[in-house]
Amino acid sequence: MIWIPHQLIFASTGDTVSLDCYTEAFPMSINYWTKADSCSILQPNEKFSVSISDNIYQVSMKLVISGVEQEDFGSYKCIAKNSLGSTEGVIRLYEAKASIYNRKEAANAEEEDGGEKNKDDTDTTYRETYEEVRIKDASYELMRNTNTKESRLPKSAHLERQRISNFITALNCAQCPGDVGVMTALFRLFIAAVWICHFLCSRLMTLK
Repeated sequence: MIWIPHQLIFASTGDTVSLDCYTEAFPMSINYWTKADSCSILQPNEKFSVSISDNIYQVSMKLVISGVEQEDFGSYKCIAKNSLGSTEGVIRLYEAKASIYNRKEAANAEEEDGGEKNKDDTDTTYRETYEEVRIKDASYELMRNTNTKESRLPKSAHLERQRISNFITALNCAQCPGDVGVMTALFRLFIAAVWICHFLCSRLMTLK
C-alpha cells in the first residue's frame, strides 16, 4: 500500500522541493525512487537527496531535489517491492509560471519610473485643456443668454425695431430739394430719435 500526500507539486527553476511517499508492506519491502521516463534508480548526489525511514512495516520515503532545472520537471515514481509483489506511486513536478500579479507589479514599477518624469507635463496639459473648455463654456453661456433675452422681446418690439431701421434707411436715401426738403428731413430725423428712445426704453423694461 502506498500513500502520497501531494501528487502534484509546482516549483520554479532554482527552487528546492521535497517529494514524500509512505508505504505499508509485510514482509518488509525494498523502497527506491525513479524518474517516470527512466528505469534507473535515483542515487543520492548533489542534485538528489534520498532518505528512507522504516518502522516495522511502515516506511517513509523522501526525495529532495536541489536547484531545480528545466530537465528536472516531470514525473517521479516511489516504488516498494517485497516477496509478495510490488506497488508504486507517481508524483508530478510542474514548472510554476510567474503569476499575473507579479508581472503587473513589475510593469507598474517600470511605469512609475517613467511616470514621475512626465507628471508635470501631464498636469500642465490638463490645466490648459481645462481652461480651454471653461472659456468655451463661458462663451456658449453668454451667447445662449443673449439669444434667450432677445427671444423674450414681444413681437411688437421686433416690428417697431424693424420700422425704425427701414425709416433710417429711407432718410439716408431721400433726396429732398430746397428748404422744405431740409425741414422734412429734420422732422423725420426727430421722429426717428423719439422712436429709438421709445424702443430702447421698452427693451430695458422687458429685460428687467
